[in-house]
Amino acid sequence: MKLQPIYISSVPRNQDRELSMHYACPLWLSTVKENNNFTRKQQEEKYLNSFISTISQRISDRLKIQPPLDPIHAEFIYRACSFAVSFSNEYDTWCSLLEKDDFLKLEYFFDMGDYYSYSYGYQLNTKLACPFFTSFVDSVESYLNGQSQVKSTLKFAHAETIIFLTTMLGLYEDDYPLEADTLPQQIASRKFRTSRLAPFTANIYFEIYNCSTKYSIDPTFGTILIQLMVNEKPTVIPKCIYTYCPWNTFKQILGDAINCDFDDMCKLIPTKFSLFVQHYDDTIYF
Repeated sequence: MKLQPIYISSVPRNQDRELSMHYACPLWLSTVKENNNFTRKQQEEKYLNSFISTISQRISDRLKIQPPLDPIHAEFIYRACSFAVSFSNEYDTWCSLLEKDDFLKLEYFFDMGDYYSYSYGYQLNTKLACPFFTSFVDSVESYLNGQSQVKSTLKFAHAETIIFLTTMLGLYEDDYPLEADTLPQQIASRKFRTSRLAPFTANIYFEIYNCSTKYSIDPTFGTILIQLMVNEKPTVIPKCIYTYCPWNTFKQILGDAINCDFDDMCKLIPTKFSLFVQHYDDTIYF
């Protein structure tokens, strides 16, 4: 097998508009980021007091802990449980402190946080992936027009990048907002679940097909089709009828998401006093 070198590049996180779009957006940092997101904090506090506090209290009573655990400690236990299972397949340590209903409540609590920070809970989040899709469309067009020989581009990022991309495409959007007082049946049937959307090794990729008309799903589709795969599963793009979507239809769906003015969208709105702090701390294919 002949080995061939590949081109690798990286961009500082606060300048990476395609993969760390939120950290490259001053408006997101000042208004949506966790510490500044009033709506998220309001909903989380309400849910903590209504549902999570009872979990902490039950654990405190069971283990005779004084002073009793705070609601936030239930969050830590849930996190520790998830890593214990993922890394060591251990269910009898941290996980043993939680009941089945606790898992469902805590899962929703964390989903609600991601919903407001990276998805439909804040309007800006639905637009931040525009530089990624602009680059993606340009690269595909260059290949189709014979201007590029690059057949595959691999990009590596974090879970929130996956969420931003699927949000811009309109995937996993519920007909109701995720709030502290959302009805139990709505919570149980919600589409937005980060455990399914962005688990460990999450990935999203696009396959481009150049077909002769006779093999096309519908002759009116044209010959260039795109298929979206989320975590290796074919996924219908909203507003497309089939998993195989006409390329021109896909571009129409993206609309203003292509060639948007990222600087204008992300500029800070002047106020008398303003302060924001940047904090620096799974795979995307197309």
